[in-house]
Amino acid sequence: MPHPRPEPVHDPAAFAALEREVLELLWRHNPIYASLLGLERYDAFLPPISPDGRITDVNDATIKVTGVSRDRLIGTDFASYFIEPEKAREGYQQVLARGLVMDYPLTIRHSDGKQTDVLYNASVYRDVGGNVLGVFAAARDITAQKQASQYARSLIEASLDPLVTISPDGRITDVNDATIKVTGVSRERLIGTDFANYFTEPAKAREGYQQVLARGLVMDYPLTLRSHDGTLTDVLYNATVYRDVAGNVTGVFAAARDITAQRKAEAQVADQRTKELERLAELERFQRLTVGRELKKLGWTGSTGNLPAAYLTGYLAGKRAAAKGVTTAVLDLGRQHPTKGGRLFAVLKGLLDAGLQIPHDEGVLPDPERVQGAHLGGDAAERFRATKSKLEAG
Repeated sequence: MPHPRPEPVHDPAAFAALEREVLELLWRHNPIYASLLGLERYDAFLPPISPDGRITDVNDATIKVTGVSRDRLIGTDFASYFIEPEKAREGYQQVLARGLVMDYPLTIRHSDGKQTDVLYNASVYRDVGGNVLGVFAAARDITAQKQASQYARSLIEASLDPLVTISPDGRITDVNDATIKVTGVSRERLIGTDFANYFTEPAKAREGYQQVLARGLVMDYPLTLRSHDGTLTDVLYNATVYRDVAGNVTGVFAAARDITAQRKAEAQVADQRTKELERLAELERFQRLTVGRELKKLGWTGSTGNLPAAYLTGYLAGKRAAAKGVTTAVLDLGRQHPTKGGRLFAVLKGLLDAGLQIPHDEGVLPDPERVQGAHLGGDAAERFRATKSKLEAG
């Protein structure tokens, strides 16, 4: 009579438990199977442990990680080889109660004091009657993984920028010291709270967060952090989603760059620019009232704000400078961005024609016909020539 076909095992946890039971049985019947099936690949393979927590057999990796011989290990308390024996016993009791534990964190202590961080996977094994005979356990050494994690954490903490991880529902899951400093709130109080609540515009913060989830990334998103004491910090956020091994989004990683100093500098530049424009306007008013008055005395009857008047002003200034022995000068425009061929360069043209030596680019000077007022029509050009002749005559 043919045997019924067994049902396939779809539950990964159940499959892992079944695998361990099969491996354990093979170990008990013939240790040769252990090497054939690669049981020695486990960092600390302990099949099996009795219901009262006593070790009944071990592999070479267990001997190596504990520094204790097989003869001395067998029969001893499983929990006594960990830095937290009670936690080890608690994990063992969980296996007996649930039938299985996975990735249970413990730290093995070597006889020379060296410690090895491990994750334990364990399941019960039974006799043919279904009675629990003990626990079959396998440990994976995660020391290197933990060291890498600690190294990564140290890099995160070394960052001067606030860094934060956020769950898909917008709750903070981890922060670095820079975030604690800028918010004035402890790590314990930050974790689990709404990310958006630490900004002056929570709705805008949530909108940015939703953009990350929708697009996978945002860059230079402007926000203002509000500290516990009311201090405001302007930041630009760069954020990206992070995923699990299956590609599912598990949260958002965000980094903020403090631009408070940058904004302050920009404000100072803008303020200086405003003051310079005010100063320029004042100089223009002075030119129109004072220099313009002198030009009128020489017969100039046109506007004091046009191109010919600007040229005549430069020419008059150049003549007076030459009379005092000044022969060279430097045109300092500061932060001004004058128009090519405009009034400022018309003044420069007048200074040059008066005999001053000033470094310049010929391409910025206005067209001679415009300097003479040909574009103004009427008798502007004639009045310009008459006024200049009087200036030349001294």
